[in-house]
Amino acid sequence: MGIGSRIKEIRLSKKLNQKRFSEITNVSRSYISEIESEKSKVSIDVAVGIATHFPDINLNWLLTGDGNILDHNFHRKTPANNQPSETQHVTKKELMDTLELILQETEKGMELVKKMG
Repeated sequence: MGIGSRIKEIRLSKKLNQKRFSEITNVSRSYISEIESEKSKVSIDVAVGIATHFPDINLNWLLTGDGNILDHNFHRKTPANNQPSETQHVTKKELMDTLELILQETEKGMELVKKMG
């Protein structure tokens, strides 16, 4: 499963159509469609939009496919209607720290694969 399929899985789990998902993440609906069909690569803006507006989503899963869709360390209460709220936003520092950690782990994994191959 590629990142486009994972983004589609997030969107469907939140019961959102592409139009509403694109409004929330601040990208065009056509771009979301291209990502979901794996015709376009995911920009950092899309990843940031998802992480910002859906902080219960496991960013490592989103970017790599490893782990679970939901971040089990997420402690903030999700509204009953499963829609993002202004109080759910993660801070830019939290997001950048998480992205940096994932990048470091990915680089370690690539080094290990090179040594093995």
